[in-house]
Amino acid sequence: MSNVFSREPQPGEVYRFRSIDALIGPHKELSRQTIYLARPDELNDLAEDTVNVVWRGDDVLWANLVTYYWRSLLLSTTTGAVFLPGYHFIPGRLNLEDPPLGPLIDQGVAHLQRQHETQRVTALTELGQSKQPVSGYELRTILSTLTPRVLQPASLFPNPSVLEKFPERFVQALGKILLSEWGVACFTNDFTNPFLWSSYADNHSGVCLVFERSLLEGLGAAELSPGVELEDVTYDTKKPEIEFFANLPRLTVSEYSKLFMGEDGTLSPLCPFLPEDREAIEEANARQQAFARKNLLLKQKYWEAEQEVRMFNLFYFHGRMHSDPSEHTVQYPIGALKGIIFGSRMAEADRQAVLDVILSKHYVSPMREDFCFWEAELQPNGSIFRNFYPPYIGWRQEYIYPRRR
Repeated sequence: MSNVFSREPQPGEVYRFRSIDALIGPHKELSRQTIYLARPDELNDLAEDTVNVVWRGDDVLWANLVTYYWRSLLLSTTTGAVFLPGYHFIPGRLNLEDPPLGPLIDQGVAHLQRQHETQRVTALTELGQSKQPVSGYELRTILSTLTPRVLQPASLFPNPSVLEKFPERFVQALGKILLSEWGVACFTNDFTNPFLWSSYADNHSGVCLVFERSLLEGLGAAELSPGVELEDVTYDTKKPEIEFFANLPRLTVSEYSKLFMGEDGTLSPLCPFLPEDREAIEEANARQQAFARKNLLLKQKYWEAEQEVRMFNLFYFHGRMHSDPSEHTVQYPIGALKGIIFGSRMAEADRQAVLDVILSKHYVSPMREDFCFWEAELQPNGSIFRNFYPPYIGWRQEYIYPRRR
């Protein structure tokens, strides 16, 4: 059992740094008892939104991938964003069957094939001769040789800026197909690191919320979702790898055919799903989900000092690109909150505002008996401990319940 009176981090507790604006500003996280699960692109680690994908292919797969690349390039310069022609990752679906877009894309691909036939043969030869899986860097280097500088006519492809760094953006987008969409809230096992206070508590002017870890598990559970998980992050020098072609369990049979079948009907021997094999698809789906979870919970060693604990949810929705924003906010029971540590630079008015929120909640439903207010205190060795905040030690006794009518 954790010791609520300890100045140091305790087993069973997790800590979440917040700015005063996040806590009592427009989002009112404290009064609403909410935790926001951020998207990967909202986090401060650029590697969060990347995935270490490798490609092991053959003549059929490489040829189809090049064609797929050109279709994506043409569609992207039409839409103005990286556009992958697949059923569950299309932003604002385009109906490629409607004229004139579908036929024009087909004509554009045929034109690019004629225009870059020498480069295409060279690229396919290089890919086919590779004895090891091709890395993302190698693939985008090869695809760059197949990328035109301009596309004509300009009226059909009005967004030439998309061409800039398109091979890199295309490979990154492909990798994300293998990752389930997710949201994450960051906690830590250690509130004593001054770097965390500086970075995540608005330069010591915010707070650190103290939670009982066991009471945060499973928040947001619904009929089709087990709710959020809480897991410690592990740290390593590199992220795990996953093979692209062997881990695409969410495509339709038609799309499997387009990817794994040549123009003459030859089926790639690397195809694990055709003829349609539900067991193989389920196995690949399980591998993909396990990989997404492992990738989410592993960060580079540069971040190891954070001792991060992640609250996360993986959104496994077939045929859906974006989860509902409401699913990124979960509400915790007030009993999960064990206390609040005020930053050493926190304004007195902000401290009083936080106390007012807690008092209003205490009136409706008394706070847990061991709930405390603390203040961060700098130690001679540079670390930070928590001490009881003197003005609020007797807040329970000093607060008198209004008479209920």
